[in-house]
Amino acid sequence: MKQHVLTIAAILGIGLLTAFTISHEVKKSAAEVKQMQGLYIFFCAEPVKETEYLGNVKATMYMSTDTDDRINSVIKKCKKDYPQAEAIVFKSLDLTTADAVKFK
Repeated sequence: MKQHVLTIAAILGIGLLTAFTISHEVKKSAAEVKQMQGLYIFFCAEPVKETEYLGNVKATMYMSTDTDDRINSVIKKCKKDYPQAEAIVFKSLDLTTADAVKFK
């Protein structure tokens, strides 16, 4: 009986070691996105994790040509209109509109 328990323990131990040493190949398109004011910001990219669409957000300030001003305007509006949002997804580089999403 002891022999069987030791054999099973050895097999499980080897299996666990093998599982942790298997390498995971990272895709060239993989990236870590930045967080700004508590929201994950996706530019012309889609989250890998499944999301729930909350709504579309449009910048309140269109006059500025400054990128940071545009992004901050969309973030501010998103947090006001969709406080449950966890990320915003800019579909184009004009940075005046984005989708507010929540991770599932």
